[in-house]
Amino acid sequence: MPDIQDILKNKMVYYFAVPVVLAVWTMYNSLYLLPKYYEQYTRNVTDYHDAQPLIAKIIELAPERLVQAREKDQKFDYDKAIDKAAKLCGISASKITPNIRGVMNLNRQNVQDATIAINEVKITQLSKFVAISLHLWPDLECQRLKLTRLKGPKDSWKADMAFRYFY
Repeated sequence: MPDIQDILKNKMVYYFAVPVVLAVWTMYNSLYLLPKYYEQYTRNVTDYHDAQPLIAKIIELAPERLVQAREKDQKFDYDKAIDKAAKLCGISASKITPNIRGVMNLNRQNVQDATIAINEVKITQLSKFVAISLHLWPDLECQRLKLTRLKGPKDSWKADMAFRYFY
């Protein structure tokens, strides 16, 4: 009786097995995957068209929610940005410790770094703080985010973040 090594050495096995595997894969794609992806695509297109009136209404009623309107002479200020994002997230200003560095030139672009420590913050508040900050100031990047779980309540964290603003 031939063992598996002898069978795998035979070229005829590959001449038969490769086309069979390719045929099965092609049938699987055409009969199962393509209809599933097409259905998902049509659902996404429908959702897009349903969302267009809602987006237009948001733009009409509260355009500041989409993009923060900045005047030309207004400069980015970490203190104001941190206060605004913290108020929107319900984080007390006494729990925030910012360390803001001066503007420096990095790769021919002016940048300003800041590290922010927040003591006793819930994970939902923190994620909202980061999301709002990055949304309101598109030129702001979160470089690092470190979470340390505090003893006591289950959802109590200390967050250390590093931000960089590009001028």
